Amino acid sequence: MRKKVLIVDDEPQYLEALSTYIVKLGDFDCTTKSSGRGALQTLSKQKFECILLDLVMPDIGGIQVLKEIQTQKIDTRVVVISGFLNAQISEQCKKYGAYDVIDKPVDMHKLKCILKRVKAF
Repeated sequence: MRKKVLIVDDEPQYLEALSTYIVKLGDFDCTTKSSGRGALQTLSKQKFECILLDLVMPDIGGIQVLKEIQTQKIDTRVVVISGFLNAQISEQCKKYGAYDVIDKPVDMHKLKCILKRVKAF
């Protein structure tokens, strides 16, 4: 059975590149949203096994989305993707339930390994 992945990023090129790559892996269907607010609205209607979540977005940032996912007890694995990572931000993401944290530009091999772990659940 194919797993559902939600990709949330305000940069259209990342949405397209990530969704194209993930669909080509063959085991995943992708939905994309360009805002934190859009992601939360989608999560209220659909279940996803994994969310790839950008941290910095103009409306609701990734940390706030993580907090909402945790508060609403949404059963999913969130992989935070950001070009602004440091140890403190990574720790904060994990505190709010991030499954993993990776830097932009995304190392596609690392992403593939993470998605394989998600698929195993």
